[in-house]
Amino acid sequence: MKNRIWMGLLAATALALPLAQAQDQGIGDMMFTAGTVATDTADGQEWAWLQWMATDGSMLQDRPMDIYRANGWIGSGNTFVLKGRAQQITDPRSLLLLLERGEPLGENRTNLTASVDSLYDGAAPVVALSLEEKLAALISGSQDDPELYQNLVFIGRAHPSVAMAIGQGFACRIPSTGFSTFEIRDHTTSEVIGRLELEGGSPLVLPAPGPLARVSEASPKGNLNIRLRWDVPDDLKRLSLLQFGYNLYRMTQAFAEEKGYDGSPPSNTVITNLVVTSQDVVKVNRAPI
Repeated sequence: MKNRIWMGLLAATALALPLAQAQDQGIGDMMFTAGTVATDTADGQEWAWLQWMATDGSMLQDRPMDIYRANGWIGSGNTFVLKGRAQQITDPRSLLLLLERGEPLGENRTNLTASVDSLYDGAAPVVALSLEEKLAALISGSQDDPELYQNLVFIGRAHPSVAMAIGQGFACRIPSTGFSTFEIRDHTTSEVIGRLELEGGSPLVLPAPGPLARVSEASPKGNLNIRLRWDVPDDLKRLSLLQFGYNLYRMTQAFAEEKGYDGSPPSNTVITNLVVTSQDVVKVNRAPI
């Protein structure tokens, strides 16, 4: 008899922090901003990550934003200083810099390459291109292809470098302690579409989803297939705009019992490391569920 499979669920939360809804300022449908902080494991430097989104993705297409930062908490009244501009980029050399900037934010280059390749296959001739060249071709092609553009927005929710490449994300270094307040302003009108308060060294960790439950399937569809469902607790629902789906993992019963995971599930860090180091642990999904 084959071992039963232990399965675990984690929220896929590469980017998450208190969300600020932009007030209606004549810019159409609703727009949101979100951000977090991350520590570069290479040098210990603290980074701020900002991202903005809209109920209608076309509202943000090829729309430059200026990013301002002020020392202190959101009500401190300190002077804002321009940190940079976020805009759509199609130059491969500039995109290479953004790919490198995504690394301190925890971006997985292998997963990003797979996501880009999945879009690139049908968007341009098959030639030997670097990742930055493929991304440049996709962004250029998305100008007249709304579906391709929305796919890039989707990938950008999980990969900071893509969000920066399409002008919907921004990263910069910040002090390792203390508060920073950011404003995202429309480059053309100077309207503030979002304001965020971030604290160096204090990222928000989203609450875990509820326990997994197996859904019985008596029809032939249930043969060699497992249907699952899980609960979303109220504290996670209140932060639903900060997450981007779920990751599903599985391991054999023997491995789970040996490590004691049947009684005390592994943490996010532990299980993601086990996927790399152990043949007994597998990540089921490719894209966030």
